Order: sequence, then structure tokens, then C-alpha cells
Amino acid sequence: MKKDRLVLIDVLRILFMVFIFIRHSATMGGCKYTWFDVPFLRSLNGNMLSAFFIISGFSLFYVYSNKDLFNYDNLTIFYKKRVISILPFYLLVVICHFFLESDLKTNMGLLPIEITGTHTFFNNTFSLLHNGTTWFVSCLLLSIFLFPLLQELIKRFSPKKRIILFVLLLTFLSYSSIMFNMFSITNTYSNPLFRNFEFSLGVLFCSMIKTPSDNSKNWLYLLGFFGGVALLFYISKYSTNIILLVKYLVMLIPIFFAAKYKPNPNRKYRIISFGALISYPFYILQDLIWNKNKWLNDLIRQISNNYLRILTFLGILIALCVITTYFYQKPIEKLFKRKNEKT
Repeated sequence: MKKDRLVLIDVLRILFMVFIFIRHSATMGGCKYTWFDVPFLRSLNGNMLSAFFIISGFSLFYVYSNKDLFNYDNLTIFYKKRVISILPFYLLVVICHFFLESDLKTNMGLLPIEITGTHTFFNNTFSLLHNGTTWFVSCLLLSIFLFPLLQELIKRFSPKKRIILFVLLLTFLSYSSIMFNMFSITNTYSNPLFRNFEFSLGVLFCSMIKTPSDNSKNWLYLLGFFGGVALLFYISKYSTNIILLVKYLVMLIPIFFAAKYKPNPNRKYRIISFGALISYPFYILQDLIWNKNKWLNDLIRQISNNYLRILTFLGILIALCVITTYFYQKPIEKLFKRKNEKT
């Protein structure tokens, strides 16, 4: 039986996509936003990326929970689909970086790490390899690789064991945030282990939620969803230990109500679907317009009107997303589908 699309999860992805762009355009594009200062945007950006990993785990369990991923054929199809959906854009950015960077010797030496998506395991290479987006894929690849094992184990757990594991993981992540804040030690921003814990939290959370059979309470779920998003924005203004203790719980509020919301089967939600479709390239292709592409970045920075500068960055990025999605990613997916049908 086909599951309902999680429309509000797509809305969350789009919101995160927009505000990550706002943060990057403010810190690397010279853009100014009256309502958002840079410290707030950095804090919000960190919370949104954590929520993004939780959503990724949540969504995968929602889609694949009815499939046995210990079955060889199912497992093979799962990995192939994930590779095709993630790697083309990632490799495109890696190749572009290779030519945008001026130090050929460094590029040649680090290229194998970039190609294999293992750079987040080498902390000191963070600033050498990218400016802050491809590390995300590196962490995500590890989480996706481990997902089939995680899903099948969780499916075999009793509801009580799932709750216990969920509470333990939530406690550990909350404690880690406080510890990093108190002792000013290296945080978890690009740490693949902690990102995998966030991803696993999403998988566990989805395994404990029952989706509704009708839309009679949709108004309540919408209210809870937008209230949860507003609360996430609000707590991003602060970094006290109390806030850090509850931040993961706050992230789960809009995800919970998004899962409860039942979309109208007669509506296509075209704008939301399009936004969700380009959310991944919109994030990763930002590497090609910020500091690494100095020529383009400097050229757009010369635009004196702040609003025009923002719109120029945004327009170029959306154009890149549309072109690469429909003339690069989609043909690759069609080729993969045809080959799969033959075998």
C-alpha cells in the first residue's frame, strides 16, 4: 500500500533550505538582513542541520519500514537508489572544486578523499576540501550505509525497547551539546558519528509514531507544526544550558505534527513538491557561488543594492538547480531506471 506523502516534512526541508541560504549569503556573500544577525543565523543554521539529519532518518524509515532490507534484492535496490539520488550532485561539486581551487598539488593529494566522501573522518581537512556543504554528504553517506541494519534491528525491538533506546540517544545528544558549550571543546558540526546519532534519532522517532487515518484534525496538526517551527526559531537566539538541554526535543515537535498531518489526496502540492525536489541541489550547489568561486562572488558583491545582490545570488542558484536537476540528474535517473528494468 502506497503511503501518503509527508507534505509538511517537505515544507520543513524548504524552510531549512531558505534559511541556510540566508546564513551563507550573509557570511559569505556580503548580504544583510535586518531581522537576522549573523550569530543568530549561525545558531539557527546549526539547529536546522541537526533537524535535517533527524528528518533524513525519519523519512527513510517512513518509506522503507514495510520492506525487508535484509533481503538481498531489496537491499541492492535501496543502495542503488540512494547512490543515484545523492552522488551525481556531490561529484559535480567535487569536480568543480578541483578546477576552482588554485593549488593543484593540494587538489591532487586530497581528491581521493573527496571522491570517496570520507573527508569528515579527517578533521584537519575541513577547510581545505570545501566551504561547508559537501561535508554534509560525507556524514549522510555513512548514515545511509548503516540504515538497513538500523531499520531491521529497530523493527525487531518491542515498543518498550524502542522508547528506552530513544530516550538514551536523546539524553546523550542533549548532554553532548551542553558539554561542548561548557568546556569549549570541538563540537559535533561535521562529526559523522554524532550526525549518525541524529539520523538514528529520526529513525527511532518515526518507528514510534502512528500516522492518522483521516484528516479531521489537520487544523490542529498545522497549528502544532508552525508553533514548533516558531519555537525552534526562538530557542536559536540563546545558547544557555537549559536551551541546549531541550533543543532536540524542540526539533522533534514540528516533525511530530508533520507526520500526523494527512494531505488531501486530490491536491498535487506542485510548488511544495518542486521546492522539495531542488532542496538538495539548492544546498550543495551553494559551494559554487560563495568563496570558492571567487570571481563570481566578487562580481556579485559589487552590486551596491543589497536586495538586488540577494536576488542575484538567489536567481543564479535557482537557475543552477533547475538546469542541473532536469538536464543532469534526471537523465542519470532515467538511465539507471532503464538499466534496472533490463536486469
